[in-house]
Amino acid sequence: MATQSGSKTSRLVRQFKSSKGELTPRVHEDVVTLVFSSPDVNGKSIEVPLSSFPEGIRNAAMAYGLNTTIGSAMGNLEDAELDDPDHVIGAISERIKSLQAGKWAGERSGGGRPSIIWMAFVDWRRSKGVKDDEAKLASLHTNWFEDETNFKKLQANPEFAVFLAGFKASRKKPDAQAANAELLA
Repeated sequence: MATQSGSKTSRLVRQFKSSKGELTPRVHEDVVTLVFSSPDVNGKSIEVPLSSFPEGIRNAAMAYGLNTTIGSAMGNLEDAELDDPDHVIGAISERIKSLQAGKWAGERSGGGRPSIIWMAFVDWRRSKGVKDDEAKLASLHTNWFEDETNFKKLQANPEFAVFLAGFKASRKKPDAQAANAELLA
């Protein structure tokens, strides 16, 4: 039996082609074709026009994608906000309005809170002595962090995983201290 190195997903590169023929690693409003390729197959790729799928499959895929991106709006909320149903419904409503207005990337284009993984990534880089200015961070976020392959590599990094767990725990420390005070009173 042949051994397999690396993860299966790192061998698959998923891209989205616009009506102008531009390839991007992120989905956007002008996607007309899905492109699948692998570094292991010498540049060969499979291009699948969205229009090639039957309407029922397109509707199911659209429902799945909308459900996912609308639910992701909750990822921008702090723990205390997640405990407030009005806050949760408000975040979801705002994401729906943004999509209905034709703004797919609204959840990533300023104004919202950065993801906890992004904040941990920036802190982790700083803990390694890397000094990034705002322009470098913006470039990293757009050109590296938002690329699915790189994002998965980051999440698979054992050292970063430990750092991320500590980062998340440190953000909950004030809540934990308050809960402890109540329990220990």
